[in-house]
Amino acid sequence: MMLYAQEVGQKAGAFNNLTHPDAVEPEEAADIEEIELIDSDPIEAGERREEILDRWDNEVNN
Repeated sequence: MMLYAQEVGQKAGAFNNLTHPDAVEPEEAADIEEIELIDSDPIEAGERREEILDRWDNEVNN
């Protein structure tokens, strides 16, 4: 069995989802089918950049 570079992280406790089609994902990786994405408008986000960064700073960094 070939070990792919993306699989090495598991030995260090990194349980990322992998992109190589033949790499074996760890059981602890998130189930991609269960992840809910949000709609995002990059133009609007750019226009509201400072507001978004201020909110992030207030809610996450404090």
